Amino acid sequence: TITNEGTLTIVDTSSGKTGTIAAAGQYTGALLNEIGATATLNGGMFTDCGDVDGGDWYIVVNLGNMKINTGVIIKNTCPEKTSDTALINGCDQQLFPGDDINGYAPAADAVMTINGGTFTSGLFVVKNGDWYAKMTINGGAFSAMNSHVNGCTLSNANNCPMTVTGGTFTAVGDTPVVKCKDKSAYAGTDITKGTGLTITGGMFTQKGAG
Repeated sequence: TITNEGTLTIVDTSSGKTGTIAAAGQYTGALLNEIGATATLNGGMFTDCGDVDGGDWYIVVNLGNMKINTGVIIKNTCPEKTSDTALINGCDQQLFPGDDINGYAPAADAVMTINGGTFTSGLFVVKNGDWYAKMTINGGAFSAMNSHVNGCTLSNANNCPMTVTGGTFTAVGDTPVVKCKDKSAYAGTDITKGTGLTITGGMFTQKGAG
């Protein structure tokens, strides 16, 4: 498990590109990028603690500024069985029971740019928000492998700014591919006061039970 409070660049220099960062245990992630920190991921696999049902937490959490490039893999050990989420950008309601933000007010939104990579999880794959979050997806392959109507491949919450220009997004069974949900008013520092989800490119496929 890595907690970054400064500037971090991760590159997989192994000959077989098998470098892996795993969560240390349940309720921990593989990478936490703190408020004010900057992380650039250029390679490597990020995964959970190895339990069949995941680690009951996110694999990668960004509260600062993060860029993810081609060559990165973020994947649960058994995505067909887990209810976990591969990746979250911004402050999540799980940190604040009752969907109450409790005075959390960072100076800037968590900002994430995904240019490529492979992202595979169970019920949720990528989540932007609940609060103080701004995300751009320009490419990558995103797959939700556990069938449940409450899950989704791409989730945007509370009108946090999110722009998708490319990538492939798939879900199986009863899982929708895209979901926008408003559980509270917009909270963030975006000058537009929350523009929600904008999609200008990408391929979105619901594979069904078969």
